[in-house]
Amino acid sequence: MTLDGVRGFDPRAGCRVATNRRDTMSTKTITREVPIQECLNGKTRDESNLDDDAIEDFVEWTKEIERSEALREVARQRLDEDELPEATSLLWIDAAEVYCLCSSCYHENRDGAWTGSTQNPNQAELRQKLNERLEEGTPCSFCKSDRIEQLKEELADEVDVEVVVVE
Repeated sequence: MTLDGVRGFDPRAGCRVATNRRDTMSTKTITREVPIQECLNGKTRDESNLDDDAIEDFVEWTKEIERSEALREVARQRLDEDELPEATSLLWIDAAEVYCLCSSCYHENRDGAWTGSTQNPNQAELRQKLNERLEEGTPCSFCKSDRIEQLKEELADEVDVEVVVVE
C-alpha cells in the first residue's frame, strides 16, 4: 500500500483497501474499508449471536488493528535499512524460529537460544538460507523491528488512518 491513491484488495488483510492522499498541513489520510465479517470472525451482524455492545467492541478492536497495520506499512516504506546495524549472528529460538541479529542484540538475547528440544524437517535449508542472508549483509531483525515501531509512533502525528466498516 502506498500513500499516493491506490485502491484495491489487500490479500494479507483479506479486505478492500482504499488509500487516499490528502495533504492538509502535511497530514496524510489513509482510508481502509473493512467488511463487518472481518470484525465478527466471518459472520454478518445478523448471523452473530452478539449484542450491540459486543459487536461495537469487536469493531473497535478491528479498527485499532487496521490503524496500527496501516501505520506499520507506511513505516516499512520509509525505513532506510542502510541506517541499521548489519546482522552478524543467528539466534535460534527453536528449530524454526531464528533471527539474524547484530552482535549487541545477540548478546542481549542469547539466553533465549534454542535448547535443541524441537525438530524441523527443513532446518538445514533454513540454516543455509539465513547464512546466505548474513553473507549478503542483511540488517539486524530486532533493530529493524524497533526502528519500524519508532517510525510508526512518529507517523501517528502526520498520518491519519480512517477505518470504515462496511456491512
